[in-house]
Amino acid sequence: MNELERKLCHQLVMMPDGRVGIGQEEFVRQFPSAVREGRLSLELVHEAVRSENSDDLMCTMVIGHVFSFGPEHVDLLYGLVDSVWHQSHEDVVSALDDLRTPDAMGALFRATQW
Repeated sequence: MNELERKLCHQLVMMPDGRVGIGQEEFVRQFPSAVREGRLSLELVHEAVRSENSDDLMCTMVIGHVFSFGPEHVDLLYGLVDSVWHQSHEDVVSALDDLRTPDAMGALFRATQW
């Protein structure tokens, strides 16, 4: 992910006054590889995990929470619960909760023990 793409991700975050810096359609127009079939691109998450780039992972979590996560993200999210190289643990737990996958119970329990 480059600096422009990271900036676009940060603009997706809602400010305390309810404003967002960029809408979903404009985000996809400027960063089309971030979203596949209406959800966070799996390749983007793989890239952040492979490089152990905590800023890029945070951006992928933002994209996932705005556009949604899918079953294809579950295995990566499981692994991220126990990873120490990032600071997005709460976002990972929230994503697993959103997915309502019964298999996530073990990972969610481990997160509570941290």
